[in-house]
Amino acid sequence: MTASEWADMEIVIHRSGKGGYAVDLRFYDPRSDALDYLRYDETPLQFDFQQLTELMLEPQSYGKALSEMLFVGELRKRFVEHRTRLNGMPMRLRLAFGTDAAMLQDLHWEKLWDPARDAPLLSRQMPFSRYVSATARRDASRQYRERLRTVVVIANPSDLPNYRLPPINTEQGLANARRTLSSHSLVQLVEHQATFKRLSEELRRGCDLLYIVGHGGFVNGEYMLLLANEEGKVERVFASELIETIMDLNELPRLVVLMA
Repeated sequence: MTASEWADMEIVIHRSGKGGYAVDLRFYDPRSDALDYLRYDETPLQFDFQQLTELMLEPQSYGKALSEMLFVGELRKRFVEHRTRLNGMPMRLRLAFGTDAAMLQDLHWEKLWDPARDAPLLSRQMPFSRYVSATARRDASRQYRERLRTVVVIANPSDLPNYRLPPINTEQGLANARRTLSSHSLVQLVEHQATFKRLSEELRRGCDLLYIVGHGGFVNGEYMLLLANEEGKVERVFASELIETIMDLNELPRLVVLMA
């Protein structure tokens, strides 16, 4: 699919001078080459962290509550209008935070609910990415390493057929990683070593590039990876767990590559 076959939407959240948060929405439709812009600060957005914390174990309820806090008033109306007019056309969604709204990164935006169709917002038709201004991030400086340290995870649990999923060619995956990352120092986690526990341990030891190959899924409004447990069987790891682990690191990876 070419770039001209995708619509683009960017939502930027930043502090409002009226208290709460304001939102900038930008939408681009390649069919008409039209760009729509909305600054919404009529009623500053409020995010109830306490309510969301109480819903942490209920992904669908969490996503709906978060969406109701984000999509309000004219912002909700404009979002629904654009989604409806796309009529099935895929759209990339980017969520960005101003330096004064970095604390909102702690919320589980991947669970957002779509107000236009009463379903999880994220799907193959709507890939999602989020950003925070560079000045709001922790210091990215790190000790110089002659060779970048790369953690390669190739998850091929033995019981994938039980999930109606094909096995992953571990040897081919490793060969591709070695060829692509020949100048890197590779830490390989395959078969029964491709566990979330081992992955977390290697990330804490320092990781410049995280390279994951495996199957994924979408359950109760949240993405998940199928890693392996110590017996080599499927271990479900939700995206929010992986994100939380990465964000807790003293040094963030320079790049994360996920093929799932």
